[in-house]
This record gives sequence, structure tokens and C-alpha cells, in this order.
Amino acid sequence: MVVVISDEYLDSDACDFQTKFALSLCPGARGKRLIPVKYKPMTRPFPSILRFLTICDYTRPLTQDWFWKRLAKALSQPASQL
Repeated sequence: MVVVISDEYLDSDACDFQTKFALSLCPGARGKRLIPVKYKPMTRPFPSILRFLTICDYTRPLTQDWFWKRLAKALSQPASQL
């Protein structure tokens, strides 16, 4: 599951519920079933519930060249190969 994190995400109860549900499917993030993506600058703090996951940050100019390729690879591979 790809979760696009933004200020709008933080305002959505539905997004919050779906994220918590996805996290409950992979306790401790061992299954790597959740990929948080930050695609634009945020004015509010990043959700603490996702702090232990690696964030794909599209807002950083240095990562934009390889961002999409890396995200596609993460989505296409089983978690054991990541």
C-alpha cells in the first residue's frame, strides 16, 4: 500500500483508518506492505505512527531523478527481496 502523506492526508479520518489497518497487517513493518510517500512540502509534522518506516521523499531534489524507478521496484518485488 502506498500512502501519500500530505497536510490533506492528516485531515482525513479515512486515510488515518486505512493506514492503521495496513500497519496492523504487518506488525513491526516486517512485511513492508506500507510505503509512505511525501510528494510535496508539508506545514504540519509527519505522522508519528509512520516514523519507523522508510519514507520515499519526492520533495528532495536529489532523489527526484531516481524516485519513480525506485518506487516501481519496491512495488514489484516481494518484501523479502527489498
